[in-house]
Amino acid sequence: MPDAPERIPACAVVTDTCCDLSPELLGRLGVSCCGSAPTVVELAGLYRALLDGGSASIVSVHARAVAPLARTAALSLGGDAQVIVIDTGLVSAALAFVVERAAFAADCGDPASEVAARAAAIARETVFFVIADSHAPFQGPGGLGGRIAYLRRRALGERHLVRLDGGGRTVLASSTDLADLTGRIAQAFGTRARTAGALCRIEAAGDGAKGLAQLEKPFDTNEYVSHHLATLRPAPALARYAGPEAIGIAMVPESVYGGHETARFDPSQDI
Repeated sequence: MPDAPERIPACAVVTDTCCDLSPELLGRLGVSCCGSAPTVVELAGLYRALLDGGSASIVSVHARAVAPLARTAALSLGGDAQVIVIDTGLVSAALAFVVERAAFAADCGDPASEVAARAAAIARETVFFVIADSHAPFQGPGGLGGRIAYLRRRALGERHLVRLDGGGRTVLASSTDLADLTGRIAQAFGTRARTAGALCRIEAAGDGAKGLAQLEKPFDTNEYVSHHLATLRPAPALARYAGPEAIGIAMVPESVYGGHETARFDPSQDI
């Protein structure tokens, strides 16, 4: 069954477990979570329970795999139910940005249209970089050539640096040198900061992840400002895609986020 929030605001926020936020934090934020693979019936039941429980509207914020199911569930309630579904195209720490800001806007009393607009704006401007485990599942092109390249990468210990955003997935580089890959991420942050100003970032790393300290090292710089908001344990979906030792970092301009001092992540739960 979906997890219910500790309180039900006028505009309820719903998400899925691809966002990396713990059940405890989701509860404090007032966010309902439907799991990573909900059915349409489960989603519709959650929406109906929130509406019957006092919420006037719902903003449902999801990874791409869940969003179509959420739309179908919303339509099944009929035209009177105000449910807005946001397909962020994001996962893990990047989706966490969107969910936390949607919950913040809802808690401030913003109407559903403004909560949805805030969520959509954050989703558009958020970029997620993932350094995949060298033993990550095969994600390359089909055919013998792709399989040979994958086996070669595993044998050499190469790791992919992948950029994920609302537009899809792009492999930026492959290397056996973790410092090279983290340095490329730092360069991307610097490039973004020159036009967008100060940035906010969230990191994601599992129990088996190595190199988190190396990932953070390039951000100890005077060249630009990057506010660290949280380090989260990634959802199983990221580990399945990028391997158990994958590390990731999401960034969004602070001007879009709305001020790092308003963040409601829980530093005590950082891994």
